Amino acid sequence: SPFLFTADLSTRSLSDSDSSLPTLVTIKQHRFSPGKKIPASTFAKMDMSATRCLIQELVGMSSSNLCISNGQADITDPKDLINGGTFYIYHKDKPFGPGAVENILKSLDPIAKDLKSRKFSPFFPYSLSMPIPMLGDKPSLLLHDLPECGKDGWTKAQELLSDNYDAVLTTILGVSGSGKTRLCFETLCQKYGFYIVAAPSTYLGSRDLQIITNDLETMTRHYENLKHNQEASIMARHATECILLARLLILHRLLSNCTMTPKEWLLFQLKPKTNYTDDVFRELSWTLWQSTYHNEVLGNLTNIKNKILPECRNLTSQNRFIVILDEAQILSNKMKDFFLRESEPQSKIYRSLLSPVTAALVDAASCRLFVCGSALSILHSEELLQSAIGKCEKSIQFTNLGVIDNETFFIKHVLDFTRNQPAIQASDLKTSFKWLRGRHRFTATFIEDLISGTSIDSALEKAQNRFLSDVEESSFIGKLTSLQSYQPQVLQVFKEASASTLLVGEAIIMKDKKDLELMTHGLAMMEEEGDVLRVRVYEPLVLEAAKKFFELANLESVYRTRMGILVSDQSGSGTTWEKLVPWHLWKVLFNGQIRVENHLLFKNLNIPNFKGPVSLHLPADKDNLPGATYGQVSTPKFTLSHYLDQVLLPTLTNPRAKFFFPENDSGPDAVLPLYVPECPPGEQIWLCLLQTKLHHKVSMGDAIATTDPKHLYNKDGRITEHLNVTTKLKKFGKRIIRMVVTYPYVSVQHKSRGPVENIHNIRSERYEHALVIIDKNNAASVFEDNHLEFLNAIKYKG
Repeated sequence: SPFLFTADLSTRSLSDSDSSLPTLVTIKQHRFSPGKKIPASTFAKMDMSATRCLIQELVGMSSSNLCISNGQADITDPKDLINGGTFYIYHKDKPFGPGAVENILKSLDPIAKDLKSRKFSPFFPYSLSMPIPMLGDKPSLLLHDLPECGKDGWTKAQELLSDNYDAVLTTILGVSGSGKTRLCFETLCQKYGFYIVAAPSTYLGSRDLQIITNDLETMTRHYENLKHNQEASIMARHATECILLARLLILHRLLSNCTMTPKEWLLFQLKPKTNYTDDVFRELSWTLWQSTYHNEVLGNLTNIKNKILPECRNLTSQNRFIVILDEAQILSNKMKDFFLRESEPQSKIYRSLLSPVTAALVDAASCRLFVCGSALSILHSEELLQSAIGKCEKSIQFTNLGVIDNETFFIKHVLDFTRNQPAIQASDLKTSFKWLRGRHRFTATFIEDLISGTSIDSALEKAQNRFLSDVEESSFIGKLTSLQSYQPQVLQVFKEASASTLLVGEAIIMKDKKDLELMTHGLAMMEEEGDVLRVRVYEPLVLEAAKKFFELANLESVYRTRMGILVSDQSGSGTTWEKLVPWHLWKVLFNGQIRVENHLLFKNLNIPNFKGPVSLHLPADKDNLPGATYGQVSTPKFTLSHYLDQVLLPTLTNPRAKFFFPENDSGPDAVLPLYVPECPPGEQIWLCLLQTKLHHKVSMGDAIATTDPKHLYNKDGRITEHLNVTTKLKKFGKRIIRMVVTYPYVSVQHKSRGPVENIHNIRSERYEHALVIIDKNNAASVFEDNHLEFLNAIKYKG
């Protein structure tokens, strides 16, 4: 490395009255080292050769090509050192300073020539028939078909740019593989900007930030006095400014010599190779950084930036530049608790390297900063907001990355890339979709394997092995094993989140840092509903990893884990069953996604199409059952009669729960109000009276009787309640559906009551109200596979 020293004229440094003390020249490696002190008069009697030898000996440099510069030109007379000022020492074969900068910029001229002739193509295509860019030895969809400026791509880049346009900082939050990097690339295809990545990359992007931050870490390890010192933040900020200035200088050079689109500028940043170096950004930023350790010369960089920036604005016709800081979570793990909080240095709150780097980028003139990373969580986002945005009013979070959750889209997407492979048919891809639903990387990697000649079965098997291996640390099971050892509280959150999905397909609301950690480990997706952020574990590969891990670890079954209170006794399981089945039914049958009259269950029953529950305004059930989130349980002060009063009100906006769970002796286990917009006014509210049976032996006649609107509360002297409720139910007329769920057990008659019931006769009997029976013969048409697994687990539990 080159060294920097200062000729520090400090006459009478020990005592102003002692005129006999010599003037000292202090030679330093950088401004935080103690330095070497020699009398300035020493240089008066030396020639340049002797001066070089002395300095080489002092700083431990052995090169005979040592040169000394004042920042503008080399020193040729040692007497110039006695006159004071700031000087640089460097190797002649690796010069630093203005000449070195110009030499690096000259190496861009062949690139400009290729751009001018439209021959610039930094990435080789996989094949002539499949012009997908290659990374390593594989095709990469990450770089394929990037859009031109003004055109839509695969991601929501246009939305990202237009969303709160005046925002200075946008934090892109998402799990690993969710498409953040592709989103960043497409954003930089729309506007000129700078792609800065913190991760060491073999294929994409410059290593400038990594090299300089590694140098910062080395320096600070040698000088402990920098910790919690404002000087450390100044150094980190300056290092970041060198990186940004290098990008501006290179952009200015290219645009001054050729026409270049934002997309071409991005591609050059992703593979910044010239005939001078394989990484021109690293070379130039390192040159600027090594040349300017001292505050005395920081003004030189500022002057250059102030001259270059307006010219870059004119050349690009942009007032604001985009800056992408990718893989930012790596910086959050570097130099932890080392830097003072930027906005409040007196607060004694300490931050990681992420803080000063982000602060420097935010302060950069005319830039809009986007920060993202594979494990960048809201925790890091909060650190950014608190430390780097003290003087910044506008900052936002962006979470709308999207998922591949539609079978038709998945199959079309795969076939678009494999149309030259006739062996791949749409019908063969259905199983693959069931496994690969979710984040974009699952599908992208699958397609890349197919393009490379791998069969469908082998490509799917590779994906399963990659994520479900119990020996690979990077697999989902490997991550769960790590959580079991080091973060058991986070593992418990994962159990709750995965169980919530397996039970009812519902996300859990983020409550604290443990919930957020699931996303940073790549085990959960994040959903945003208004101001509420939710953690959802729903991808088949992750759920399969959950089931396998809990089996391997011999832990509590994930099926029996529900939000903290699954009790072990039989009645507890029955309660769980009764409260979850309504949710399953609503999710599949009454959510407005299918036309009910076309469903097998309702064949020949003349039932109109439902649009789901009337309203969702009541708070969650107090016992916190997932799936009963919008269910209301009967209390002495609020009975089925009170609930029916709410349902019967003429307005559709009055608060009511999705489900109501009446007293045990009322009859049905649950009541579901349903909305039928096709009916005339006053007849648009229907009721579903639901009975669910957990027992191994179910008397169908008894079960059906509990849903008879004429016989509710018809026992134990509940005459008042019986008359009250049945009177109100009469107002519904035929607008009542009686539903009995006996899955998965066969309906039988108890021995004391005679022979086994004939289920066909029961189904054929004419009832005043529509009767629907769900048993093992038709359950698969009602419940989703994950629901069936859970329902089986609960019923077999007892």
